[in-house]
Amino acid sequence: MVQPRILAACGLLAASAVFAAKPVLRVNGADISDSEIDRAKAMMGAQARGAAADDPRLLRAAIEEVISRTLLLQAARAAGVTVDLNKVAAQVEAQRDMAGGADAFAKALAAHGLTEQEFAKITEDSALLDAYINAQIYDKIAVGDADVKAYYDQHPDEFKHPEQVKLRMIAVRRLPGADDAAKGATKAKAEAIRQKLLAGADFAATAAASSDHPNKSKGGEVGWVRLGMLPQMEQYFWDLKPGAISDVEEATFGFVIFKVDERRPAGTMTFEEVKGNLTRMLRMREGATPAQKLIADLRAKAKIEPLDPAIKAALETPLGPAAPLGAATPAPAVQPAAQPPAAKPASDAPKSP
Repeated sequence: MVQPRILAACGLLAASAVFAAKPVLRVNGADISDSEIDRAKAMMGAQARGAAADDPRLLRAAIEEVISRTLLLQAARAAGVTVDLNKVAAQVEAQRDMAGGADAFAKALAAHGLTEQEFAKITEDSALLDAYINAQIYDKIAVGDADVKAYYDQHPDEFKHPEQVKLRMIAVRRLPGADDAAKGATKAKAEAIRQKLLAGADFAATAAASSDHPNKSKGGEVGWVRLGMLPQMEQYFWDLKPGAISDVEEATFGFVIFKVDERRPAGTMTFEEVKGNLTRMLRMREGATPAQKLIADLRAKAKIEPLDPAIKAALETPLGPAAPLGAATPAPAVQPAAQPPAAKPASDAPKSP
């Protein structure tokens, strides 16, 4: 279930360091560090276009985000909600793989002031938030097929797309700092995989067995891609005919092999393509008001203590009637599974392999 931004796991990963640097706020007895507030502020500043770093509303909005997240986590734990730790570990492992291995992952986390242990805790908390808010709000909302189809029929422009190719890939990673010999061995491995594909091996099955990218679990599927979505890679696959296999191409992390499954001209995504995500979007939209009420009810009963003069002053700063920087409003991207919509900005593109 896609949540409002205030509940979005990915958006708040960097706003929840486990080890406090300096407590600046206390929520029902739980200390919030200055680093948590700073990370939330940085995240929100990136999302609020044109917002000055010293805009007091930005700090206030970041504080509200962290308070709301803390209250929801406390409520989830009080309700006895649990998550599958094996799935959490698998998510962390997938992120480690995407980063290029343990060393590269550790460096990337360190750049954000995090350890892998902290990142795992953040991932667990995000899963806990999802489970709790889904149980409290979204799982109780029914959206009928007729409502979904009506939205689709009434908003045709939202589902238009330019020319696209449906893409799969196999990634073969090399270790960071590998010398020329190791790089050559990695390329040779990729070339051997390509030869198997050219000899008739199934691409999806080969990706599942040999790729070093997390999408191996989906047979290497990237999904529908338009020009500009993977700008550094599109020269390797855009001109391929359906069914064709690319050469082994070098990437920043190693080597990749692409296959174009299908190609389609500009047009409109079918209802079946968007039905699942559109249903989730409508359910989220219906649940926005109850979700806001849940947070407000928790906030009304909470004991919130600013421990720092700047935080105290920020909490006294009005957000304004339009809540311009901190509004926890749903702004979902309507897109079919693994198929980015044509008119979305680059941030909605699939992650570069």
